[in-house]
Amino acid sequence: MRKTILAAAILFPPAFIFGVVCQKLCLRSLAQDVSPCAVTEHRAMYKTLRGSGIVNVRGLLYGGEVLYLADKDLNGCGESVIGIEVPEDGKIAFESQDLIGELRRLSGTGKVARAEFEVIGTLAERDRDRFASRYVIRVIQILPVGSVEVIDSSELAIKLKGAR
Repeated sequence: MRKTILAAAILFPPAFIFGVVCQKLCLRSLAQDVSPCAVTEHRAMYKTLRGSGIVNVRGLLYGGEVLYLADKDLNGCGESVIGIEVPEDGKIAFESQDLIGELRRLSGTGKVARAEFEVIGTLAERDRDRFASRYVIRVIQILPVGSVEVIDSSELAIKLKGAR
């Protein structure tokens, strides 16, 4: 009996420390920088791995009146388009503000501007609205990764339709 208690007392602390270190280093790295599709499809697992409701999503940010983030490959998984809510106080990097302004300026009738961004924020589910995405990210930080590209909106519609 004493040997069992002694063995447990000796083995438990290193095993516990190993488990904590493994979770911090290995599992959290799995939850870094994922696509909008992965976050929306597996949001409960993602939240558990991250240990918080903060998401780190990378995809194409489309400009216009409403900003939204989509997968780079437009694979059309369920809810892969996520709305983006930039804080009213504008507390994001000037570089990001300028690029978002450029996306909005270049988007218009018949054309859409997009650029690759990494968005860090909290993922929330909206009340279901016919014309809005189901999920929204309330931005904490938004970082441009690529340059602006302007595409024909009918071409984008065809790609989205083909992806579904």
